[in-house]
Amino acid sequence: DYDHEIEAGQMNRLYMVETAYSLTGGMADHRLRVAPSRIFKVAAAVAKKIEAALPDGAPGKDELRKITVAVPPISLEEKKALLGGDDKAFDQWIRGCADDLLAAAGEKGAVVLAGSRQGEGVHRLAVAMNAALGAYGGGALTVVRTGRLGYHDIDQLVEDLDRGTVDTVILLGPSNPVYDLPADVEFAKHLAKAKLSIHLGLRTDATAKVCSWHVPAAHYLESWSDARSATGVYSLVQPMILPLYGGLSELEFLSQLLAWKEVDWTKVESGEAEAPVLLSGEGAEGAASVAYHEVRKTFAELGEDGDTAWKEAL
Repeated sequence: DYDHEIEAGQMNRLYMVETAYSLTGGMADHRLRVAPSRIFKVAAAVAKKIEAALPDGAPGKDELRKITVAVPPISLEEKKALLGGDDKAFDQWIRGCADDLLAAAGEKGAVVLAGSRQGEGVHRLAVAMNAALGAYGGGALTVVRTGRLGYHDIDQLVEDLDRGTVDTVILLGPSNPVYDLPADVEFAKHLAKAKLSIHLGLRTDATAKVCSWHVPAAHYLESWSDARSATGVYSLVQPMILPLYGGLSELEFLSQLLAWKEVDWTKVESGEAEAPVLLSGEGAEGAASVAYHEVRKTFAELGEDGDTAWKEAL
């Protein structure tokens, strides 16, 4: 986050357990190369050290014990295979990792992250260790929960289409429900009952072919947008190239639909007024993208208005 200054002399210490080299592994202070089948055991070994150091009743201790008690320890042969035949070096690595996590727990900030491809056991250990280290609720992690109020499941949509309650459907890629949903749902048949269906996507897939209209989507590398992570960090999405084929990003598409609410369509149909133009990419005559203005507007609402703050964020 560009707005957070790093105090002089204060740096984190990064431990990495992975199978193949990654950018994160290359930056790590301590990296352990492990086969995928052994990552859970390594995580459990660190968790056991943390659990043993915690007093009874400490947050996360019981959960750590519950998960790790059934995990067999890493054998002597496995330890030797991990660090060039030196089993003591492995024990030192695990102890050092656990000690550093415990030393940085609380206000200093210690956090354990599990890769998206790891199994349930590794993720459960990560959650329990973060709870034990005080990473949640003001620590290193701040979880922002986004509500789902008003959302319904696909069965509800099918039912509404059949009843005629929903007559307009807009589908934003990469969703492809006609192809992805189970065959017995027969989503294509139900979608055809809508008076108007619009598909925005990179490809004319199965869903696009059923819809009334297909709008070509822009690639994310040629689009302005923004996002907020699960930890609440606001981030900007800046295009790397000018639009190549005139596709629309989701933000451009939705922004234009909202803007068109003010258009008098009866005058457009009668010829008294010109039809609005759907601007994509950099817009007409090099004008800035509609999405660019929307992102700048959101950025300003965060109290970061001004070219200096904007350039620093980019």
